Amino acid sequence: MLAILLEGSNSPQLYTVLKGVGTRYATLENGRRQVTNFLFPGDFAGLQTSLMGEMKHSVEAGTPMALCVFPALPCSSFSRSSRSAPTT
Repeated sequence: MLAILLEGSNSPQLYTVLKGVGTRYATLENGRRQVTNFLFPGDFAGLQTSLMGEMKHSVEAGTPMALCVFPALPCSSFSRSSRSAPTT
């Protein structure tokens, strides 16, 4: 299994799943994993870094995956760009 995002990290990328299946999980105090959900094509991973600055879970490939990778932007940049957009 290949780790894509690690709990406690601050990833500079966001990901969209194009192919394959991933697992999103948190590591419990006793070392066991709590699976929170699965990632399928079309799902998004890594947004939490933009929102909270640190991943509270990990994402791991369960099968071979193809991902669309793009740079993470702070959420504040989204609100700045929307305020400066022209209105009709």
